[in-house]
Amino acid sequence: MTQYNHWKWQEAGLHHPFTFDLKVHNTYDRSGAAMRLFFFGNGRYDCMGMGGNDCIRRDAIEWFRSGSESLAEDDKFRGNGIAFMHFSLHEHMHMANSQSVHGQKRDYSGCQAINTGLFAEMVE
Repeated sequence: MTQYNHWKWQEAGLHHPFTFDLKVHNTYDRSGAAMRLFFFGNGRYDCMGMGGNDCIRRDAIEWFRSGSESLAEDDKFRGNGIAFMHFSLHEHMHMANSQSVHGQKRDYSGCQAINTGLFAEMVE
């Protein structure tokens, strides 16, 4: 860790407390974060009583929306970010099932049990 690279554990009381963001700073332009990494925690099983794989809950989506809305409209790095999560979103499953996908699949992968709207929120 340096003075320019750090992460902050979220203390917002989210359902999955290991949801956090990491700001990546550019050493040549320290005016703000050059990009943001978002880590969305989710459990292993049972998405809100629906069974199946667990999902990213509404409180984490609201946390993401609030953080996104707090960014200045003229922030040149506003759209730079990558999101990581344990189970992929429904949109990923639909893309993999309906589009040509290249690469190797070496393990079973499944998506969250229900679509909680995180992708739609990110598009906004």
